[in-house]
Amino acid sequence: MAKHPFQSLLQMVHGAGDEDPGRQSTRTRERDKEIKNAMLVLAAAVIRCDKNFTSETEQYIERYWEQHWDTSARQVGRVVAGHVETGTEPFTKMACSVLKLLITYPSALSVLHFLLEVAAADDFVNPKEMRCIHRIAKYLGVNEADFKALQEDFMSRSNPYAVLGLNEDASPEEVKAAYRKLTLKYHPDKQTHAAQHEAQKQKFLAVRRAYETLQKRQG
Repeated sequence: MAKHPFQSLLQMVHGAGDEDPGRQSTRTRERDKEIKNAMLVLAAAVIRCDKNFTSETEQYIERYWEQHWDTSARQVGRVVAGHVETGTEPFTKMACSVLKLLITYPSALSVLHFLLEVAAADDFVNPKEMRCIHRIAKYLGVNEADFKALQEDFMSRSNPYAVLGLNEDASPEEVKAAYRKLTLKYHPDKQTHAAQHEAQKQKFLAVRRAYETLQKRQG
């Protein structure tokens, strides 16, 4: 099955481009506002799984907002923090109902990808977060096969063992050896070109994060 790319919801909402330009502008703004509000409720629902709204998670959401909605993200973190603090459970299903009315099926898959990225922004996706996203997928009407395909594709790149190039039955000694090898390979100081230096840095940080996660799991 084809992978589900992380696309801009603005390119896939129902009826885009089918209305008179004047009416379309007003209707689009109203529709976009409803979609954004619903997505922030769902993001907060995932964050509440470990009750830890980190700066990394906030920065990811802000980057997404600016990239896909072409708008300022200054208030986004505050809105999400408010949802996290007060709780979203009564509104999670309602937010999914709103999205089902306003976005296409491919957009629903993109929303799930967004939520997976939110869950992984400060660490790797934990089982509680995955169960929450799975429940949201059902509310959005995403069929099980498509969810599993999206989940497997994402986890193959976001699993700490996969990041270290190991099988999940790897011993602590194998984990440590892989970590040492990859930190040497991806150490940012080995790259002088600015763009490549940043790419190396991100790989280095991903390796370190994977190792720290497995260290916690293995005690």
